[in-house]
Amino acid sequence: MFSSVTLTEGALSHSESEQLINWNAIIPQRVDRCIHHIIQERCESQPNAPAVCSWDGSLTYGELELFSFLFASQLVAVGVKPGDYVPLCFDKCRWTVVAMLAVMKIGSAFTLLDPQHPLERLSTICSQLSATTIIVSPYRRDLGTKLAPTVIELDEFSFLGAPVELMDNSSYLVGADNIAFVLFTSGSTGQPKAVVISHSAFATGTACLSASMQLERTSRVLQFASYAFDVSTSDHLLTLLVGGCICVPSESERQTDLSEVMSNLQVNWVCLTPSVARIVPPERCPTLKTLVLGGEAISKVDIDMWGPHVQLIGIYGPSECAVASRVQPEFGPSTKPVNIGKKGCVACWVVDPQDHNRLVPIGAEGELLLQGPTISCGYLNDPERTAVAFVSKPQWATYVRPELGTRWYKTGDLVRYEDDGSLLYCGRKDMQVKLRGQRVELGEIEHLLWQYFNGASGILADVATLMGRTPVLVAFICCSVEKQRTSPCELFLQPTPEFHENAKAALYSLHQSLPSYMVPSFIMNITCIPRSPTGKADRRSLREAIGKLSVAQLREYCGQPPKIFPTSEKEQTLQQLWADVLLLPPENIGCCDSWTSLGGDSLSAMKLVSYARERGFRLSVLDIFRHPTVAELASLVRRTTDSQPDGADHCRQAKSDMTILERMRQVAAEQCSVGQEMVEDIYPCTEAQMWLIRMASQSSANYTLLLQFDLPDDVDCNRLSRGWDAAVKANPILRTRIIRSGENEYLQAVLRDGPPSDSPDSISEFKAERDIWGFGQPLVRIAASEGRCAVMMHHVLFDYYSLPLVFQQIDHGYRGHSIPLQRFRSYVQHTLQMDAQARDHWKNQFAGFSGKVYPCLPHQAYCPIENSRWQYKFPRPYTNSEFTLSTRLRLALAITMANSMGHDDIVFGAIVTGRGTPVRGIAELAGPTATFVPVRITLEKGVTLYRAMKLVQDQALEDLRFEHAGSSLISQVSTQAALACRYQTILIVQPDASSMFNGIFSQSHSLSGSEMLANFGLVLTCHPSRDNIQIDVKSDSNVIEKDEVLMFLQTFANAFHSLTEWPQKLISEVIG
Repeated sequence: MFSSVTLTEGALSHSESEQLINWNAIIPQRVDRCIHHIIQERCESQPNAPAVCSWDGSLTYGELELFSFLFASQLVAVGVKPGDYVPLCFDKCRWTVVAMLAVMKIGSAFTLLDPQHPLERLSTICSQLSATTIIVSPYRRDLGTKLAPTVIELDEFSFLGAPVELMDNSSYLVGADNIAFVLFTSGSTGQPKAVVISHSAFATGTACLSASMQLERTSRVLQFASYAFDVSTSDHLLTLLVGGCICVPSESERQTDLSEVMSNLQVNWVCLTPSVARIVPPERCPTLKTLVLGGEAISKVDIDMWGPHVQLIGIYGPSECAVASRVQPEFGPSTKPVNIGKKGCVACWVVDPQDHNRLVPIGAEGELLLQGPTISCGYLNDPERTAVAFVSKPQWATYVRPELGTRWYKTGDLVRYEDDGSLLYCGRKDMQVKLRGQRVELGEIEHLLWQYFNGASGILADVATLMGRTPVLVAFICCSVEKQRTSPCELFLQPTPEFHENAKAALYSLHQSLPSYMVPSFIMNITCIPRSPTGKADRRSLREAIGKLSVAQLREYCGQPPKIFPTSEKEQTLQQLWADVLLLPPENIGCCDSWTSLGGDSLSAMKLVSYARERGFRLSVLDIFRHPTVAELASLVRRTTDSQPDGADHCRQAKSDMTILERMRQVAAEQCSVGQEMVEDIYPCTEAQMWLIRMASQSSANYTLLLQFDLPDDVDCNRLSRGWDAAVKANPILRTRIIRSGENEYLQAVLRDGPPSDSPDSISEFKAERDIWGFGQPLVRIAASEGRCAVMMHHVLFDYYSLPLVFQQIDHGYRGHSIPLQRFRSYVQHTLQMDAQARDHWKNQFAGFSGKVYPCLPHQAYCPIENSRWQYKFPRPYTNSEFTLSTRLRLALAITMANSMGHDDIVFGAIVTGRGTPVRGIAELAGPTATFVPVRITLEKGVTLYRAMKLVQDQALEDLRFEHAGSSLISQVSTQAALACRYQTILIVQPDASSMFNGIFSQSHSLSGSEMLANFGLVLTCHPSRDNIQIDVKSDSNVIEKDEVLMFLQTFANAFHSLTEWPQKLISEVIG
């Protein structure tokens, strides 16, 4: 019967035929159900079980079903129809899966887009989909408008409006053969391939393989993969189909400390590429039980590293086969790393790579041909490529298995059967490679490069490992008539100016049209394309040759100038200072690297000013931003000495009336219940302190902060108590109490002794007491026990810049280090006066201001009272912009207010650090220097966002030296300034709380209390972290209504995103 089957190597014996039939005997029964129907059953059977646990919030299965149904109804209302292809453009968040389910519920199919990919790439995908509607998160709306005519936003606010008419499920009868989603992979012709997957294919793959992959209801699955990677779709749908929980980190968390993310989210199941898994220490993943490796070849290193710690599973499968083709559920001591297993949901046949109608014998290498119900339906609107990869029944199938179905896929992967029926992966037969788990068609890159090197005699792209490091993509261009090499060193040529310009243009274009992983890291000019004896391009020789080059040689051959390092003593000193402040290795800082591109901002610039002064250099924050490189600063700074005058040294304490001083000392002693000899000093309060005192005295608001720390096990509580005493002795603010000096008049009294540390039992009292405000009372307390420390401090003694400095002092005292004496009096004296230069500065700043503020009060005498609170989060885009976060937030707020007001002359209030005040040691002063100032931004519609950010940042730098005046003194310089100080919107930018404390206080901590009431119409407090910005909003609903606040926040997030993504836009394009 089998003698007529033609083979590559001899005849297929009867026993081999029987063996192949036996190995492929069980093909899973097709599951004729829709994905969303199965998930809906899960939602109904376990409504309170966690479905999504994300950085931006969580969803139960019940909530998931409700939100996806409501959103599906909205999609129907705007005209999305069954059979439509709907792209989804989200950053990592909990709403992605809601959109996925909603689209499937109405019979449409979705495609996940990675918003970080170039616009041209995303446009190509949407064009292939013929997309008329795109679903986006609000801060991706501008991107969405470039990709589809109709843009629909989805976030928590999407369900707050009037409900749309709920759809009738019966009118949307979706079949199992309907397309559920479309996956895009690299294509050799320059166009990505659109793989269509049906509901039945994915449901069948899940039913067949979930148990083998140890995926079950108790699984907490990390959604790590990029949305451009097919695994991301499986992360979502597989998890929900088995009733597990999807754990979604933010984009920043995903790219930083993966082990910490998995621990925090209690992840017990994750699918990673081997290259990613190698950077995660297994011992730091205590909750992880199952690690699935796929997307790349597994090595022995991976097995040795992870095998002893988790259930290690390998999966193999192209995007064209739903879920996976093969699963390797166990790696024993003798298992070969490239063994892809024998468990799967498709039949696996090994055929002649040149002719799929010819089977090869068992043990012979051939192309893997897949067959079964989980195979894709083909490539969307691409019959030619579909016909090449998805073939009809091979000739031999009639003889081997006459009943076999007709869905067959040629993988292009070379494999061979082992004796036990498992498969060994041997490589690719074409030019497709994997780079960091992503499928890359080298032909696609080569196709695009020919446009820029059309006179070349040869172009090759390949993945090479440079100096034993991470593999990178390299392009090799032969621009001349090929020559025979006489030595290996003659392979590479230094680029001509023309080649260099072509390479720059090519890289720029590739970045616009391809994902970053498909853009070559290097474009090399070569003398010839090495050839094998058969005349084929010898790619291995190229990879080996470039792997031997040093970094310096690579830069030389690519025409990149080497990093210029400091040569003069002054440059070297500044380089080291930058390194100390920015926490970078000095060798990472070249003379021409800019301050902001290395991560510097205004606060770190203040620290640099202080560090530089200690080393004998005199410069200002303004200098750093106007001359932002080591080379420029070195030519600017000058040496100074301690004998030179400092701004604070010009402040001379006026002679006081000793009678009044003695009377105040007596009042202070009485109110503080101490002897007069215990009163060390008395001076006025700052404007910010006065505001806090009035608010604390006139309302029930709590302005006391409670901090609780988990201390390292080896911390000695007695030493910690001594450290506290040392900090109190050096810092008068910790010994300060507030006293009344008359009607609505207050002073701060500094006692000679501060409060000692409390007993360990007091920690529980702190939680009960909560507020320690009172005239003449101590305003700070500390208590420590084994492993714990708690501190209560009233806000009148600190701001969020000075707070970490206080704990740094305690840490220094704990370690026995000396703590420099603080001089808060010098700062206070400086704030009490405004010289002519400061007066002129603020007068000019508000000249011509009309007095229009936002939001408008009901009437002039109305005093706002906070009665509404909101919280809003949006991602913080990655950027090494030359503009600080504060600059971008200020301009985004101005744009948002302009849209709300219909006015382009904007004024709002801001709480500033006050650390630009010319007082010696201001950067290290552990006292409250923050204050309120009015900020004016005039928006010119013909100016680009980039130019507007430059103007806002320059203005902020000019303001630095005069911010200490505060609104109270500023309001006195002119009528227009007084109008500006009536602002009703306040912007507060807090530091990242996760990195505030160091030393013995660096472990986990919690902050609570200090719940300020706001007497402004709208207060926005921004809490930036590595990956997102959280805005806490306080408002008066009589001044600004709920719907307007929500719209305001969405507009603010969109404006901030535009500043990062499209700085060349005009102001007129972002305001009405």
